[in-house]
Amino acid sequence: MAKSKIYSVGIVGCGRMGWLFNEDKKITQPTSHVSAYMKNKRTRVVAVCDTDKKRINGLADKYKIKARYSDYTAMFKNEQLDIISICTPTQTHAKICKKAAASGVKVIFCEKPIATSLKEADEMIAACHKNGVHLAVFHNRRWDPAYQQVGELLRQGVLGNLDTVHAYSPVGLANSGTHLFDLLRFYFGDVKTISGQIIPDDSGDPGAKGIIEFESGVSCTLDSRWRDYLLFGMDVLGSKGVLQLRNQIRSNRIAKILRMTESLKETGIQELQPMLIKPPKWRPPIVNAVENIVRCLDNGEVIGCTGEDGKAALEIAIAFHETSRRKKKVQLPLRNRVLKVLPRQTSFTKTGKLQ
Repeated sequence: MAKSKIYSVGIVGCGRMGWLFNEDKKITQPTSHVSAYMKNKRTRVVAVCDTDKKRINGLADKYKIKARYSDYTAMFKNEQLDIISICTPTQTHAKICKKAAASGVKVIFCEKPIATSLKEADEMIAACHKNGVHLAVFHNRRWDPAYQQVGELLRQGVLGNLDTVHAYSPVGLANSGTHLFDLLRFYFGDVKTISGQIIPDDSGDPGAKGIIEFESGVSCTLDSRWRDYLLFGMDVLGSKGVLQLRNQIRSNRIAKILRMTESLKETGIQELQPMLIKPPKWRPPIVNAVENIVRCLDNGEVIGCTGEDGKAALEIAIAFHETSRRKKKVQLPLRNRVLKVLPRQTSFTKTGKLQ
């Protein structure tokens, strides 16, 4: 593929991730799909689609996009698109993805969670494989330099042998929870078993507490519940030290590592002392994701978070519902592919609804 080629993009869904996040005056860097594509010299948004005309016109007028659709099927038929972003409610992802995959597109960039059931996710992945389409799912920390740096330090063995993790997420197993589950898989590999219980609320997408056991032997306790403040992260315990990771919104300073060091005050004691970490140069994850997609089209670079990764994160969320319902430990992969979880609109209101 010629590296001078400009890739044509269509966006389905002009809501928060499609556009509106960058209408927040506190957000000064690209956070939405349209803003990330506009920042990349190799991508051009040529068409947008939504059932809300006010949103379509607001986005299209701001970014001078001529092609405006209320029907994504018509958009796929009329436009020659290389990339399609799916930024619609989760229950619509599978239908749109399958239509997009058959339209001649090369990459589908889908918001998380990938779907509401494993059956839907299976069908999306199969449709993309059948048509030779790359499927990317935006679990943003995969493309975040700060979280990538932590992963590399863990792989280098700075904590020694890893054994125990205490992980925290805002309420909403399908909403914020899948971000955490994807990050846990990114660091510790595939999950073997899950046990725990749902913490009921009125949202339909509650939190949970329980234990995640990884194939690698790492054991993780999960604490996902409503709090009035943002708590996302983990404490990782190893044979040579401890990692304290806490989410800070759009920041490269997320981690503190305490390494085992011989005590200066008492013989025979190993203490934990801070390890100096030079934070990486930070760029918005969605900007990095779009660059990854462009390189994928240019030379086949592997997508940072694939459809399979998105499905695996969703499976962990569904497994917590299943272990709570059955009151026993469940093994992955789950046999029941039709269980559905509908994510809350947001993890940052108690009701799960946007204000």
